[in-house]
Amino acid sequence: MLKKIFAKFADIVLGILVTIYIVLEELVWETIAEPIYTFIHGLSILQKTEEFINKLNRHVLLVLFLTLFTQVELLGIFALKLIGTGKVIAGATLYAGKFRLLHLLFGSFAYRKKNS
Repeated sequence: MLKKIFAKFADIVLGILVTIYIVLEELVWETIAEPIYTFIHGLSILQKTEEFINKLNRHVLLVLFLTLFTQVELLGIFALKLIGTGKVIAGATLYAGKFRLLHLLFGSFAYRKKNS
């Protein structure tokens, strides 16, 4: 009985936390992160990287993408290991950073697809 009450309470708390995260993600992205992303995306070093990616053979590009994607996924597994061993803040920070790395990775390679 106590387990059911605790499980319901945990579900409610997690639901509230997810809702707060979604709202803050939208607010933060629109007001702060999107202008920063636009600024960083406009830097000349990223333009050179995009030009380099655009010149690559598609098979080399696939191997590069899979290598980077695998490394990011392994980073996520390591973050979950940190969370499991009690280093919740470090693991959560690393896991959240994983999504930003994936966004950058997919964005860079989407540029190639768009310009092909």
